[in-house]
Amino acid sequence: MPPTLAEAKCQQRGRDFAELFRYQYVFARARGLSFPGWGARHVGGWTLHHGAALGVTDIEDVAGRKVGLLAGVALSADSRLVAGRLRLPLGAEDTGFVAAAEGILTSLAGRYVAFLVVPGAARAYADPVGDMGLVYDPETGALGSTPGVVLRRGLRANPAFELRRVLRGDVQFSLGHTADAVVRRLIPNHYLDLGDFTLHRHWPPRDMGFDIPEAAVPETVDAITARLGAHFRALVSNLPCVVPLTGGRDSRILISCGMADLDQVAEFSAFRFHNASRVDSRMGRDLAASMGLFFRQYFKVAASWTQKRDFRLKSGYSGQRGEFRAIAMVESFPRDHVVLRGNILELLRANQWRADRVNRPFKLLHGLRRIFVVPRPLERAAIDVWGPAYMAWREGLPENARPRTYDFGFVELLLPNTQGAFFAGYHGCFPLNPFNDRKLIGLAIGLPVEMRRRNAIVETVFRRTNPWLLDVPFH
Repeated sequence: MPPTLAEAKCQQRGRDFAELFRYQYVFARARGLSFPGWGARHVGGWTLHHGAALGVTDIEDVAGRKVGLLAGVALSADSRLVAGRLRLPLGAEDTGFVAAAEGILTSLAGRYVAFLVVPGAARAYADPVGDMGLVYDPETGALGSTPGVVLRRGLRANPAFELRRVLRGDVQFSLGHTADAVVRRLIPNHYLDLGDFTLHRHWPPRDMGFDIPEAAVPETVDAITARLGAHFRALVSNLPCVVPLTGGRDSRILISCGMADLDQVAEFSAFRFHNASRVDSRMGRDLAASMGLFFRQYFKVAASWTQKRDFRLKSGYSGQRGEFRAIAMVESFPRDHVVLRGNILELLRANQWRADRVNRPFKLLHGLRRIFVVPRPLERAAIDVWGPAYMAWREGLPENARPRTYDFGFVELLLPNTQGAFFAGYHGCFPLNPFNDRKLIGLAIGLPVEMRRRNAIVETVFRRTNPWLLDVPFH
């Protein structure tokens, strides 16, 4: 059997596959597969091949029989780190077992993928925003973290995108597309049926409310901050964690909710690679100093051509973001630490909404703009090219969720391709968003859009947790 694209590239370039892909995985039925330096776990005729750094947990039924596998870092609904095994409440043969299993997998937070394999059902689930990354090749039946570890051939150019524009950051893959014409990315909150490789939505439920009244905002904010704080505690108490701290709102919300447990954090830090990040880093340093916390600055180091080329391969040629310029600095983070990020907290600021679109009817062009599938001068042409696929995705949302289409577009169409795919490029540390939790995401999306848009929710978070953090200007 030919090597994977990632193995072949590593061989050609004299790079160590086991090192560069130590946090990646492949799930397949094919026999005789092996990957240099990777381990293997089996369930129901399937094998999870995984890098040495990637944690794997058995999923068991109530009788202790293995019915699945979970890879990555996950927290239970009561904010406990999933470790050793994940025990489900029914037997695999019991009526309602698959539905019960799905309910528990849906309730998990963190950065993970999970595979359930029982008679009559073989499925793959992913974390709420696709931070772990799951792509699949329906032609071969293999799925994994990135196209490079799934494909055993060269890339077939995806005719829907110009790869050079993606790599420059002019556009982003979305709506399930990858750099390859055949390989597709799982759209979050859908499970992948491993029998026919079709996607099926499993969240949000049709009876979930997304219209929290203004009078209920304080108690909702309290619920969000308490749950986020519990997630933070579980992570920093059980795993070595780095917390980037800047002049922005998101990292400050994270430390405000986790204030009681900051002494458990291994490192507070920031990297500085351009003017904005220099200001952010200084503000993070000053904020840390005000709390008596040690703070490390990662000063600008230019990434080598090898590092850039490796990153493209590891991330599946997923594109560009500002952080790409900080690759060399991120690769200097303490090895195998969990890096706690605040990215998804942007939902509390309604970052996908324009002020003039709040409480206005849905506009397709705006929705397409927010997922960056075409360069700005060509956006109106996107309606003809991408409109049908976007609207098919929107129609798949339950009716109660459609008024929040832009928020769900952020969660399901933008983040998996800009953040989740990008995270795969880091092989020395494990980025994770404690806010990556369907309970938290649902509450955030349900908060009044106008209040989110004018930062009233963010202000409420600080006023009800640590008001003094409002006295330090935001950048």
